[in-house]
Amino acid sequence: MRLRTIEKDTLLSPQEKRAFFIYADQALGLDLMRTIVAKPLSEDQQNLLNERAEARKSKDWNLSDLLRDKLLAQGISINDGPDGQSWTWN
Repeated sequence: MRLRTIEKDTLLSPQEKRAFFIYADQALGLDLMRTIVAKPLSEDQQNLLNERAEARKSKDWNLSDLLRDKLLAQGISINDGPDGQSWTWN
């Protein structure tokens, strides 16, 4: 059974859905219940992100790619979307 089907099932109570997802998490080893520790960005990393956003706004793709590579080397992945860039720690 697909997880999305369980999520949208109106016949199951929230408690039943939670129990199923905990079971699926353990059975599949997804580790969904882990605590995510947010590591703050350094000032330099934030500046690189801001500079990259400006480079993209100016359509300076070479600089944008260079800054993406610098951030990736520091463990920061960039995702570009219609609302701008977002980032995650690797």
